[in-house]
Amino acid sequence: MMRNFACMQDDDIREELLNAIHGKGAFRIFKMLVGRLGLLEEWRAYRADSYRQIAISWLEHHNLDYIEDEY
Repeated sequence: MMRNFACMQDDDIREELLNAIHGKGAFRIFKMLVGRLGLLEEWRAYRADSYRQIAISWLEHHNLDYIEDEY
């Protein structure tokens, strides 16, 4: 998810974000960097939508009905 988000960014930001997601503390470093770059709200929205898509895919794969809330 972090890699996909990084790949959506401009070249210079992309490389910085991709470098941040390796090794110990990758999640913390990524979150701090996203905040420093002013992308925290964009990241949170992307992450929420990604989790939503994962859940929908799982439900559909298991032939389970679901209702999407509008909020």
